[in-house]
Amino acid sequence: KNESNGDSSTLASQSINDNHASGPDNNTNMNKEGKGTKKRSSGFMGKVLKGLHGGVGNVSKGVGSGTRQIKQNTLLPAGDSNTPSSPERDASTQQSLEAMLNQAVQSSRSVDNAGIRSPETTITSLPQGLERGDNGCEVIPSQDIRPFKGPHGNFKSRNGIKVFTGTSDASDAAPFLAQNFNAVERFSVVIQHLATVFKLHLRTVAIYYQPNGHTIAFNSNKALYFNLRYFCNLHQDRVDSSCYSYWYMTFAHELAHNLVSAHNKEHGSFTESIASMYLPDFVKLLSQIP
Repeated sequence: KNESNGDSSTLASQSINDNHASGPDNNTNMNKEGKGTKKRSSGFMGKVLKGLHGGVGNVSKGVGSGTRQIKQNTLLPAGDSNTPSSPERDASTQQSLEAMLNQAVQSSRSVDNAGIRSPETTITSLPQGLERGDNGCEVIPSQDIRPFKGPHGNFKSRNGIKVFTGTSDASDAAPFLAQNFNAVERFSVVIQHLATVFKLHLRTVAIYYQPNGHTIAFNSNKALYFNLRYFCNLHQDRVDSSCYSYWYMTFAHELAHNLVSAHNKEHGSFTESIASMYLPDFVKLLSQIP
């Protein structure tokens, strides 16, 4: 499934110094325009992920080397890698992975009531495994959103999901939301159902409308923000299993940024693992979709 629309994932920050190299509580990642990672996956999940590498991004704080150390110490077999592993060890490793992923997903935080404002940033020193642009650097696009009061007067959808409007071109964004708030309500139902699949509180997710750029969704300080524009352009007329699958994989991608900031092979692996772990609950949801 292709959700790239010619764009790619990136990390971004609420301050110019917030990036993947920062320590805990100093990182913020965001979606980026450009090319996605080149990680290749096999099988069903790999095919689903293939189109996802280009459309979603991350702005999450609290990501640092500690997470990578947990993965290395807990999940990787000790000793000679050529030594056959026992079924018990394989099961234990999988249980440890799932426990770590579940903890990362549940570490999601409340969205920022005040909105987000982050400048465009260029990173010239990229971590190993992160795809570089033609000039060898990564450009993190700006993000600028503010609360939108809406018809309910509480800056939320009917079911309680916070709503924001882009400010880079507020003359288009705010009027669009005012005239199309019914689309917000429809999208909020999709987001609510998927938040339930991942066992997330609605305070950790938000809807925003940004008419410019190529950002489909982003993760800021471990809170998830989803661009209404793509729902309107792709799914508003038919909210079916295809719609839910698209946003399910977007959720998985953004939640993987709770573990790692960079869009490298490690992030791709975490995205696949999260999507796989919550797939049974997602299948149950799909069985209820007309």
